Amino acid sequence: MKHTIRLVLGISVVILLTATVASAQGPGNGPRDRMGQGHHEHHTGPGGFEGMRGNMNITGEVNVDEAIVISIHVQPSEEVREQMQNSPRGHDLAAEDLSNTIEIQITSLVEYDDTDGTGYYDNDTVISEILLNSDFLLDPVMSEGENGTEYLIESVDDTFAMYLYLNEADGTVHSWKWSIEMNYPFVENDTSVAILQSISSNNGPLTRDRAMHHNGEMMEGAIEEHMFRDEHPQVPMFFKWDDFAIVDGVTVDVSASRAIIEDRPVLALTIPQGENIFYDPEIGVEIDGLDNAQNLIDGAVLDLADIVRSPSGLGIVLGSLVLLTTFAIARYR
Repeated sequence: MKHTIRLVLGISVVILLTATVASAQGPGNGPRDRMGQGHHEHHTGPGGFEGMRGNMNITGEVNVDEAIVISIHVQPSEEVREQMQNSPRGHDLAAEDLSNTIEIQITSLVEYDDTDGTGYYDNDTVISEILLNSDFLLDPVMSEGENGTEYLIESVDDTFAMYLYLNEADGTVHSWKWSIEMNYPFVENDTSVAILQSISSNNGPLTRDRAMHHNGEMMEGAIEEHMFRDEHPQVPMFFKWDDFAIVDGVTVDVSASRAIIEDRPVLALTIPQGENIFYDPEIGVEIDGLDNAQNLIDGAVLDLADIVRSPSGLGIVLGSLVLLTTFAIARYR
């Protein structure tokens, strides 16, 4: 009988130690800073990427439909979401609190006459317009280049080309970066071209902020900053652009403004006229936000070591051992 008791106690201790070691590794299936693997085959059509930072999933998508649509979504891994839901600390933090999405829709190129002399587009006289939709653009084509996975979106007439790259920082793919090349067929000689786009996140349109409102009405006007950042408390997203472009080999200023088109606020990036125009924006999630989310995950998922350290948890563990021992003794008397 003594051997039986020792056997039961030994098995219980082994189970507890095994569970503790497993839980000490933290949630997830791999090392914290593992970058997700991208696509390696060449293909045409909607594309994207998948990555990881700690226990945060990062996915990006690109597609051409009624506009060029580029997005990034972040959320805890499926395993962590389940653990957060079942954890005693889960009521303090939900997986939705660590999830966010940013999306940009690049809708059109507009040649306009700056009739009011502001230097930026604010519903000036439109001379010509090109809609960046599936009638004008070919499907994205993926390839593996020197910078890794790349996507190319071209127009049917060589007027427009867009090269998308996966941008990496600290071992993590966290943003889309792209280069736009235009040979716009200008109708007049003294006009400019504006790239029109709308940007939104889980917190709503980033192009609709307090500066756009006056007496309850949306206002147009110049934008001095070069980045939109949403107000998500844990994983903020951003869209940023350079304040310059390369036109016919010369660096020129880019002006940004908010315009109201069909009661919808859009960001207009204005570039002076030229035969060859190159421009580089970026959209993504901040690395610091992903790391902050990981710290919250570490605190929200209750592992076995936490249970043993707590008074009530220790009582449960000791009570279980007593029950197992009593059962063994009663069985072999």
